[in-house]
Amino acid sequence: MKRSSAKSYLLVGLFLTSLGTWEAAYGGLYHILSANSGRCLTPIAQSAGSQVMQYTCFASPGQLWDIIYVGSDQTYSGPLGAGTISYARIKELKSGLCLDVIGGSGDIGVLLQLHPCHGGANQLFGIDYRRPYDQGRFVRIRTFSNNCLDVPYASLWNYARIQQYTCNNGLNQQWVLAPNTL
Repeated sequence: MKRSSAKSYLLVGLFLTSLGTWEAAYGGLYHILSANSGRCLTPIAQSAGSQVMQYTCFASPGQLWDIIYVGSDQTYSGPLGAGTISYARIKELKSGLCLDVIGGSGDIGVLLQLHPCHGGANQLFGIDYRRPYDQGRFVRIRTFSNNCLDVPYASLWNYARIQQYTCNNGLNQQWVLAPNTL
């Protein structure tokens, strides 16, 4: 995908999340883009155990994620802002496998992978819309251990593996949910 196309995805995602709530525009398939790099969440391969990285966005079912809302919305207020967390399973379209925290670990620095869907806590993610900090343009994706999906060292490069890490205000932990345009 050309850089201008990545910017188009980013703008669509910004519009989508500016609607007020995730649920207002919920349904269907999404590209999940790093707000820091503009690159898409991408599995290395479409097989169980394959780690997840950021990679240049392109029109492929291998970069589409089905975000399946499972409920349990929670609102919160704290030092990093206020927001709403909606819980979901995140399933990669091409393989049908779920996003998964390796080994069900709560440790920081643990990588994410594709794994057969089993309904466990390590496959449950909180889609965190923080307000008013970022006016709802970006989301943080929290793991079951209350860590966040994180691009290590705020890398801008392809192949950076996605890990869980202590939540902070970094753009490397903020994501855009861009609706499928295939």
